[in-house]
Amino acid sequence: MPSRKRRNSHDVMLLAVAIVGLGWSVVLVWYIYRSVSMDAMAITKVSLTASLAKYSSSHQTPLQKQELLPNDYMTTSSAISKSDLTGQGTYSSHHTGVLEHSPSVENSVQEFEPISKKMFKAGNDVQHPKLSKSNYILNKYLWDAAPIIIEEHKLAFFTIPKVGCTVFKKLFRRMMGIPSWKTKNHPYDPHTNGLKYLYHYPIHRAEEIMTSPEWRRAVFVREPTSRVLSGFLDKSLTKSKRSGTSYVTNNCCRFLKNDAQKLRCTEKSQTFAGFLDVIEHTCPNNPHWLPQSKRIDRKWWPYINFVGYMDTIAKDTEILLRSLGEGVWETHGASGWDYDALQDEITPDGTENKGAVFQTQQSSHSTLSANHWKTHYTKELEQRVKEMMTDDYHSPYFHF
Repeated sequence: MPSRKRRNSHDVMLLAVAIVGLGWSVVLVWYIYRSVSMDAMAITKVSLTASLAKYSSSHQTPLQKQELLPNDYMTTSSAISKSDLTGQGTYSSHHTGVLEHSPSVENSVQEFEPISKKMFKAGNDVQHPKLSKSNYILNKYLWDAAPIIIEEHKLAFFTIPKVGCTVFKKLFRRMMGIPSWKTKNHPYDPHTNGLKYLYHYPIHRAEEIMTSPEWRRAVFVREPTSRVLSGFLDKSLTKSKRSGTSYVTNNCCRFLKNDAQKLRCTEKSQTFAGFLDVIEHTCPNNPHWLPQSKRIDRKWWPYINFVGYMDTIAKDTEILLRSLGEGVWETHGASGWDYDALQDEITPDGTENKGAVFQTQQSSHSTLSANHWKTHYTKELEQRVKEMMTDDYHSPYFHF
């Protein structure tokens, strides 16, 4: 008869074998379950993909985002009547010669299918992008990243440095009834200009502004080589009255490691080729030369329904203001805007002047740009700038 000790050892061995067997059984069951689940997931994925493809083919919505072709949102057909100026749709001023040769604003506006139909024809099933604090357009710490909001006229306006942004801010201050709307030292600074920005609103309200078909979401852009040259003339060659140094010196070069590097950076920035080196390698993300397509998050570009251009800024601004409602252009844009073109200041008796917004500035900009282009650009430098700004040239929302 086996001893008690031997029986206990035998029992322990049987228990260990049972535990190991149970463990392998669990592993086997998990493996079988996982294999079946993966097959089911694959089938579900294929089914969902097919369903989405079928849905997308019959609905032109923002779900397609960047897959949309430019003409889905910016048509290049002929004009519509003045009565359609207040309709909802995407307007882009660059098209087949209508704007350049038309004597009247109403004949220069493009024909379009209302964006409200394109974006909202699927009704409540459309899933719009979610707005979050990580989005570029909601960042209050990046200069002018967020759009200016004019609630009375349901306008969200995205400013871009070197595309008339200071004058636009004066215009919006005037529209908001700010008595000192034309004062030079305040309009350009979002912290002091008294304007409302998207980040001033709760997230749910900001999302409504960015997606509602009732809102006009506008931006003006500029041919990239012209914009970069303007940045060089204004931010590199022009010295600050306060510091006696240039913007590039104060905002790019001074952050280098030592005085010798800072000095070389400042000296290099005095030539156009050297300036390109500085903005490409030392401070590429500065808003004054950051590609314009990067000024708005990619997912929000399909919701922009008005694109104006610097080279037709006076006429495009008139079109925009007229689209906001009766009397907006006549009250805020048609008069009071005579300029000292070089200083971009309203004359002291500006409210009595007859000049329209951007009217004088547009012609002076064209003259200055033509003269400086010959001085600073070579074929090689032009090609270099185009490569630096390739995102703008390839954007489906611009026509450069």
